[in-house]
Amino acid sequence: MPNVNITQQQVADSDLRKKAKSKTVSQQPVYRAVQNLSYLLVQMRKNCPVKFRVLTDNASKECSDVLVALSLAYSEPTVRRPQLSLAIAHLNAISTAMNILRASGCVSKDDYQKCKKLVTNSLRQSQAWRASSEVGVLQCNDKKTL
Repeated sequence: MPNVNITQQQVADSDLRKKAKSKTVSQQPVYRAVQNLSYLLVQMRKNCPVKFRVLTDNASKECSDVLVALSLAYSEPTVRRPQLSLAIAHLNAISTAMNILRASGCVSKDDYQKCKKLVTNSLRQSQAWRASSEVGVLQCNDKKTL
C-alpha cells in the first residue's frame, strides 16, 4: 500500500467542512418526532372502532400539515414564525383528538402515553424554535434602528 501523507491544512479543511455540514429538515428532532407520531396514529387506526376513525384520520391529516409547516419553516426564514405558529396549532389539535380518543376508551393507555409524549416534545421544540426566531428578529430590528 502506498503511503498517504495528510497535511495539517487538509485536516483543518476537513474539520471545517464537517462543522459547516447543513442538516436537512428530516434530520431535525421535531420533524422526526412528528413522523413517529404520524406512524403511531396510523397504527392506532387499525384498532380504533369505525365511528372514531374520523378522529384518527383527522389527527393524521394534522400530522401531515405539521410536517409541511415544519418543512416550510426550515427552508424559508422569512415565513418561519407564522409556519411554526401553524405547526403549534396543528399539534394542539392532535392533542385534543388524542384526549377525546382516550376518554372514549378507543386508545390503550400505552399508545396514549406514547402519542402524548411525542406531541408534548414536538410542541416544546416548536415553541422554542419560534421563540428563538422571534429573538433573532428582535435583534435584527434593534440593529436597524441603531
